[in-house]
Amino acid sequence: MPFHGLHATRGVSGRASRSRSAVKILITGGAGFIGSHLAEHLAEGGDSITCLDNYRTGRNLVRHPRIAYQEGDVRNVDAVTAMVRMTDVVYHLAAAVGVRYCIECPDYAFETNVVGAHNVLQACLRHRKEFVYISSSAVYGKTRRSRVSEDADVTYGSVCREEWFYSHYKGTIDGLLCWYGRCGKAVKILRVFNCIGSRQSGAYGMVVPRFVGWARRDRPIQVYGDGQQTRTFADVRDVVRGIALVQRSGHCGEPYNLGGTEEIRIIDLARRIRKMLRSRSRIVCVPYEEAFVRGFEETRRRRPNIAKIRSLGFVPRWCTDQTLEWIVGDGHLRLQDRQSS
Repeated sequence: MPFHGLHATRGVSGRASRSRSAVKILITGGAGFIGSHLAEHLAEGGDSITCLDNYRTGRNLVRHPRIAYQEGDVRNVDAVTAMVRMTDVVYHLAAAVGVRYCIECPDYAFETNVVGAHNVLQACLRHRKEFVYISSSAVYGKTRRSRVSEDADVTYGSVCREEWFYSHYKGTIDGLLCWYGRCGKAVKILRVFNCIGSRQSGAYGMVVPRFVGWARRDRPIQVYGDGQQTRTFADVRDVVRGIALVQRSGHCGEPYNLGGTEEIRIIDLARRIRKMLRSRSRIVCVPYEEAFVRGFEETRRRRPNIAKIRSLGFVPRWCTDQTLEWIVGDGHLRLQDRQSS
């Protein structure tokens, strides 16, 4: 059976080319943390943005004359198709985000992260629209490499373990998109490493807003495990610039790591936040089996090799401390803290 879908238009460099004038953009999950910042960034550049969101895990509504919102769900094929048909480029961010959410709501997470993503992709292919997929560093599983590159081999835990559901879901769509790219379809893939910034909620396990909330109220800062696990955080303002850059200049079907450069131990992250807030909070280590489920296994190290996206001209502008200072001073986060206390 012949395959019908959108084929990339390639220039001398082999990259998909597109005029940046008068672009109509659909962002699924556009009221979420990254989605809201991306909508704002693209609208400031002159694009017309429609955000599709079910508001289940976020309601960040940015006031801007070029941003509109539509309540809907990516699991609904008809709703997705109708929205995609009216746009030029689709940025797909709608997801059940994070390990904790997938442990607590596995059916919803599968339906959203796999079925929903496939619904949006198929609508884009059918109506010849460009598809930009925001994936995750979780696809690399429990690698211990000093810097993980896009073509690295990966190792996951058991498929029977809930903590690996999110990795499996993201990896499934990633692999499918790599194949579509080799078939000449206009699909782009970004693997984001631990994005942080204003508007991020700690309700679904995100470490920085949780630490800030506890430190602000002088409550114990709970570090899971021994705190020696490391992460490399990326400022959301850098992340949205990187996403837009890959949409403009990235190769179709090739994943791009998108992250920061500073690797930090989680226990040191807690200490930095406590110091910034001049908090009296104690730092306590909580065993994984108390925080999650018995036998929980966490990735010990996650640091990206970002040479590939650097080759497109990407340079991170914000260091971890600068981002933390922005978060600590954010009024939106203070409101969330009061509501959750």
